[in-house]
Amino acid sequence: MFIVRGFSQSAADWVAASGTGEVYTVAPPTLVRCSSPFAGSGTKLSRLNSYVSPAAHVSRLPNARCIGTDGAIVTMDGLLLLSTVQRFAVPIAANRAWDHLEPSGQEYVFDGTLGVMTHHGSQNFCHVLADGLPRIWLVRKSGIEPDAWVVPARPAGWFSELLDLVDIPEKRRVYVEAGSTVTARNLIVPERSGFALAVAPWARTALLDLFGLCDSTGSTEDRVWISREMADRRRWIQERDAWLSLEDRGFEICTFEERTIEWQYRRIANCNVIAGPHGAGLAWGLAAQSLSGLLFEVANTNVVHNDYQAVAAVAGWRYARSSHADVPMSVGDDYLLDLDIEPTEVISQLDIALRRWQKEP
Repeated sequence: MFIVRGFSQSAADWVAASGTGEVYTVAPPTLVRCSSPFAGSGTKLSRLNSYVSPAAHVSRLPNARCIGTDGAIVTMDGLLLLSTVQRFAVPIAANRAWDHLEPSGQEYVFDGTLGVMTHHGSQNFCHVLADGLPRIWLVRKSGIEPDAWVVPARPAGWFSELLDLVDIPEKRRVYVEAGSTVTARNLIVPERSGFALAVAPWARTALLDLFGLCDSTGSTEDRVWISREMADRRRWIQERDAWLSLEDRGFEICTFEERTIEWQYRRIANCNVIAGPHGAGLAWGLAAQSLSGLLFEVANTNVVHNDYQAVAAVAGWRYARSSHADVPMSVGDDYLLDLDIEPTEVISQLDIALRRWQKEP
């Protein structure tokens, strides 16, 4: 028998319609406007430059299920919450939760209050930083402290380090596999932050709060280049050839894979220029304290996402990218390939962005 026997758009809708459970509103809807890129603009980015971040809710769902490591939620009466499986440009019906069967044996039942941290990309650093951790903050702001949290099994070292930093020790983690189902007496379901398309302003507030940081109007200039040379994919092939030019422009070349999470957020905290290849921890821009900065992304011409333009907008920063991104809305998803871009092209776009940014009052 299939677990899913219907659907609801969101947990808040289900609570309102069923009269069961509770909903806490933590943040209102917010209109976010992204400024025009200082370099590498194009038609797709211009069509994504404004969005509304929906109201941030935290819902208490009695006897609800969490499926797998992507955070698909099914209510006690078998309704799949579409907001927990929805992804930009991926059909909702493609999610495997629809075909999930009732466990043949005893599924895991948690007799208490269980918070959901699993989500799309829950083993990807940028997604966890920009979406996973803010969910923890959202739950706590609602006044709830779950007995434990659902997290992916066999987490990377950095994942465990992040959980330790936000006071979720090993004994308060319920590990799940891709095919797992877990039912809780009370399942606490926070809304997603919107990353990696339309990140919510409360995600930045969450990270600053979780790491003990605050907004700063200081005028110090600190530039960090977040390298991907040690990554196993999405590397910029010619990156090392550009290092000398980057250092001449005041950048410190940082390989974050070699550093602790605490070192990373403290290094980023006072930066006002952050740059690097796509996916290279650029979501750390959400944890920068400066209210005015520049976020520069290296990406191939046909790879166009709104991820970091949105991060920059939420932080109050300017955004720029390496290549002219004149592609239609349906193009720009082949983002796992290595970047093959001549250093002179990247540096020329970076110089344009820096000059424009430095001229601003």
